[in-house]
Amino acid sequence: MVICETCGVEHAHAEGVCAICADERQWVPAGGQRWTTLDELRAGGHRAQVREVEPDLFAVTVEPKVGIGQTTYVVRTPAGNVLWDPVGYVDDAAAQRRGALGTVIAITASHPHMYGAQVEWSRALGGAPVLVSAVDQEWVARPDPVIETWDGRRELAPGLTLIRLGGHFPGSAVIHWGAGADGRGVLLSSDTIQANPDRSSVTFMRSYPNRVPLSAGVVSGSRTRSASSRSTGCMTTSTARSPPAPRASCADRPRATRAGSAATSTRSRSPASRHAATPGHTVCAAAIGCRIGSRTRTGAMGRIWNASRSAVLAGLVTAGVLAPRPPRRPDRYPGSTRPRST
Repeated sequence: MVICETCGVEHAHAEGVCAICADERQWVPAGGQRWTTLDELRAGGHRAQVREVEPDLFAVTVEPKVGIGQTTYVVRTPAGNVLWDPVGYVDDAAAQRRGALGTVIAITASHPHMYGAQVEWSRALGGAPVLVSAVDQEWVARPDPVIETWDGRRELAPGLTLIRLGGHFPGSAVIHWGAGADGRGVLLSSDTIQANPDRSSVTFMRSYPNRVPLSAGVVSGSRTRSASSRSTGCMTTSTARSPPAPRASCADRPRATRAGSAATSTRSRSPASRHAATPGHTVCAAAIGCRIGSRTRTGAMGRIWNASRSAVLAGLVTAGVLAPRPPRRPDRYPGSTRPRST
């Protein structure tokens, strides 16, 4: 077994170029394909670290980072634990600590960039099934009997549901954890719905490193599939494409923070500023539509943004995350002669 140094995904053999990195959504280094192994990573000083994000939610990171450098989340439930977006590195200490949290009943990734060392994690955790979206199965580079395909929706445990939304990849998925955030609910979203560095808005992209946006039609399809997922709590993302930061508050009031968390800015006029977070951490689901609906944009890319924004907002209303906007009088935007639509 080898691991692609660029994306951190395990492969059965070191042959040619990693297909995931050769795809337009990722990239191959200028110097060409590079492979590594777990033994080389361990000898290089890599170590997995586990920390508690909130009760029954744990984050696993690797220092120095491997591949994309995503954060793995472990959700603990009375029926067993689920490991989400496995990193491309495993060591005995991390596996033992994960095992101490309880039995892992499933390992699953939001999309192929996050497959990491999913089979190796399964072996370290007693053969837990690895769930792969059926429409993305072609991207699995290390086939193994522990891999099971799924599609649509799958209940992993009571109150813990895996949902395929599509978008970034056809099989891009999220996990809805109803008991998270003190019962308000948590959406484990990864790159399917990506929290922006401003901590108060989200984005939908075909490729994050290459800045390729999703079309409005694809976002609209994701909206339709998400309509039955209802949450008023928090969203977590797994990608660490920017440096990690302390987890921000999910409190429903300005400046309120949990113990050890960073203060939340209230300078923005958007309600989303009261539900701030950082990439790789958590943001309240109620914030998803706040700034995305704050203004329209012009130009060709603006038309894509406006159509995508409308589709996402409509989906969030349908899902019960946002309340329908009441009709507004046709006054004018500040500093503009264009009438406001009702």
